[in-house]
Order: sequence, then structure tokens, then C-alpha cells
Amino acid sequence: MPRAFIVHEAQNVPSDADARAALHAPDFVISRTVTLPAAPPCTLEPVIPSDETAQVVAESPNHLELTTHSTSAGCWC
Repeated sequence: MPRAFIVHEAQNVPSDADARAALHAPDFVISRTVTLPAAPPCTLEPVIPSDETAQVVAESPNHLELTTHSTSAGCWC
């Protein structure tokens, strides 16, 4: 898996233990879904990814800067 990538599905999980369980579920596809402790700040709609990129441009212990390209609407969390 790349360091950063774009997903179009979110699964709400109330705790770290629930997030770990979700990540280990046989039907969880890590390249397509993110786990979040609350609903994302926007509406996510399933799309067929096409030509989407996410690249790390700067990184430090407390900071990660990305540049992205996508033809689909979305949000960041």
C-alpha cells in the first residue's frame, strides 16, 4: 500500500478496539475504506476511482502534507 491514498467509503467505529476489529474483518478492504470515530465532515459517495493520486510532499513527526488529484467530490479528515 502507498503511504497515502484516496478512499470513498467511511466506517464509523466508536473505539480503538472496534477500529482494530473492523480492520481485521475479512470483508474490510483497506484500499477502499477508512475507519473514523465519527461521521466524516462531508457526504461520501461510492465512485469508481479513476486517475486519483495522493502524494506526500512534506512530513515531520507532527505534520503530514499531501497533494491530491481526484475528479470526484470529497473531503479530508
